[in-house]
Amino acid sequence: MTIRAFALLLLCAFVFTACGEEGGDEEAAVKKMIVTSANSDNPEDCTRLLTPNYLEQSTKLEGEAAVTACEEQAVDPNLEIPRKVIVSGVEIDSSSATATVAFTGSGYDGQTVRLALVERGGRWKWHEILGFINLDAEKLVTEMGREMLLRNETSFEAESTSCFVGILDEMSDQALEALVLDASLDRFLALANRCYIRSGAL
Repeated sequence: MTIRAFALLLLCAFVFTACGEEGGDEEAAVKKMIVTSANSDNPEDCTRLLTPNYLEQSTKLEGEAAVTACEEQAVDPNLEIPRKVIVSGVEIDSSSATATVAFTGSGYDGQTVRLALVERGGRWKWHEILGFINLDAEKLVTEMGREMLLRNETSFEAESTSCFVGILDEMSDQALEALVLDASLDRFLALANRCYIRSGAL
């Protein structure tokens, strides 16, 4: 397994797919789209309801590679959807909006994030996770590790995941948040490389 392949394995927990439908006033449409978004397992929603910017942030890949990663995640049998999504603080300014979203269940269990959305062709889309509100770093690392381990198929992968989770656990809240929000794969590759070398795979 290459360093890049190992890093991509670690990213799969962070791809959100979305679904939604129009209706009512704009705030109601935004809320409904966000609440129903976490329940989608339709690969078509990766381009229908997510902007390229969001896809690249959530997958750490670019262009068609980001779309493909999202589509594969949508049909992944290990995908865990949130049990509850609470939306508040919706602010709309013409064709853009922000909202605060709290998750119960899934890889973001116990976390609250601030989302940016945009309206394209009469439909609201996820555009960017702006940041965490009162980040629970311990919970996030635990959930990341659990979802990664579910996808491990070899003892090497499990060992590398344990190493990676250990590195995440030592990070400051600011560094962990930056890692999750950064659209670039570079930071993940750097961390994965440390564990890859430590495992004696090179």
